[in-house]
Amino acid sequence: MNGSTTSDAINFIGDVLTNLNSGNTGGQTFDNDLDPNATELALNQVDGGGTAIFNFAIAKVRYQGIAQDAQAVRVFFRLCPALTVSVAYDPATTYRTFSDGIQYGQKIALLGMQNNNILTIPCFATARVSPGASMTTQPDMPNVRTILHNATGAEVDTYFGCWLDTNQPGQTVFPLNPTNDGPYGGNLKSVLELVRNQHQCLLAEIAFDPDPIAAGAGPGTSDKLAQRNLSLVTSANPGDVTSRRIPNTFELKPTRTGQTPEPDELMIDWGNTPSGSFARIFLPTVSADEIIELAARRYSPAQFKRIDNHTIECRPQDITYIPIPPGSTLNHTGLLTLDLPPGVKKGEKFDLLVRQITPFGRQGSTQPGFVPEATASASRLRWRRVLGSFQISIPVTTKELMLEPEERLFSILRWILLSVPVHDRWYPVFSRYVAQIADRVRGLGGDPNLITPSPTGELPRPPEPIPPRPGREDRIRYTGKIAALIFDHFGDFEGFILETQHGEEHKFFSREKDMEELAERVWSERLRLSVWSDRDQPQRPLTITVLQPPAHFRRPRE
Repeated sequence: MNGSTTSDAINFIGDVLTNLNSGNTGGQTFDNDLDPNATELALNQVDGGGTAIFNFAIAKVRYQGIAQDAQAVRVFFRLCPALTVSVAYDPATTYRTFSDGIQYGQKIALLGMQNNNILTIPCFATARVSPGASMTTQPDMPNVRTILHNATGAEVDTYFGCWLDTNQPGQTVFPLNPTNDGPYGGNLKSVLELVRNQHQCLLAEIAFDPDPIAAGAGPGTSDKLAQRNLSLVTSANPGDVTSRRIPNTFELKPTRTGQTPEPDELMIDWGNTPSGSFARIFLPTVSADEIIELAARRYSPAQFKRIDNHTIECRPQDITYIPIPPGSTLNHTGLLTLDLPPGVKKGEKFDLLVRQITPFGRQGSTQPGFVPEATASASRLRWRRVLGSFQISIPVTTKELMLEPEERLFSILRWILLSVPVHDRWYPVFSRYVAQIADRVRGLGGDPNLITPSPTGELPRPPEPIPPRPGREDRIRYTGKIAALIFDHFGDFEGFILETQHGEEHKFFSREKDMEELAERVWSERLRLSVWSDRDQPQRPLTITVLQPPAHFRRPRE
């Protein structure tokens, strides 16, 4: 799309839906891009080149009707603050909706709430109403359509969509703990300030009056619910251990007290996660001892290790079941951290799937969304229903490609953390998550202490040259990374090329042996350094400062 304003984003999604529904897309279709890894959402407003970034979602609805049109079909889009495994249909919390009570009348998605905590944020194909208006007055006509039937019974496809305004920090819309559906006033937050993970879960609900959704249904059991719940987090190759640390925050429902004789469980299918990895699960509202005790009743107690009062550790192997202790109705917040082994290589990709499953009974079920679990008797199966799931995809790349995006992410997350009160249910998890992103930045060769909180992910510019002073040598400082080493036609070291974070290249020449050793090590470790030179001789390095050098580095000579 062209443009960089909110109006441009709204106009764009409207044009896309019009073209998709009229077949005027110039050959492009909804199914052109089948790679989910190419559809990640961005929290930063602009890319490294200054181009504006906007996030959108599109849903295709399939309808088969021989004799009747489908009138006033709506699709509601809801954004969860983080990943979630608890997306069962509950119109009183996650899927709250305003209705005027008239069939085919006015309906609109509202904030999903639980005890004044936000669970879901609705997104639309039109501009949001101002905070001074009630959310019940929100228009979204591009997502209300009558689908004409095909008399032959052929499937009719219709498209719906929305703008995901997650990276608009200047657009404040909701309070942190809303008590109603507006009007809102006081200390309002942007959608960006309300997200709690780099990637968020997106829910789509088809609302069609003659065919309501059953309470408790989920994306796996209802054809009117869909979930996009993918987190894409890169790993270095092989890198420091913290550069191979994959953190993700998530949300899950506790086991309902007295509802079932057995607890709900997190079922983690580790997929092709490499041997030698280990995972930690932090649940600040759950006792680690209670999890281990519940697990010992059904599985081997040795599979979990207690790290602290609320953290357990396990070795990924096939499928891991983690019992969820009973608790209040308020969702748990959690942090899943996976450390990959040092042997991972660039180009590899690992995928794992996390589900919340709840006991369903001893009778078999052939319906979608149910999974069997073998019991002591081979002739009997214990069936469990899937409440929701999320997938984590981990492509392995290099430190130099990861560093700047990770620094921008850390800057944004630090800014979000400033708006999270210490008593908020997300604070223990989110603050630990931000600290682990800081560790990733450090492991990639950056310095998180130099990165300030920014809603746009703007990184600090290098210091300006020191102005000349009477009686003092006039020097200039350049900060960046060594992009190349320079050798003459005899193969002798001649100097190096320094690339700044703004893409500028500066050549420095020196034939000193110590300089060669230093340049080679800094270049191989991809560390940052500052080079001071005389203004009159800018290619002659006078002083070199290596930022966070390893212990084996020798102090460079001036």
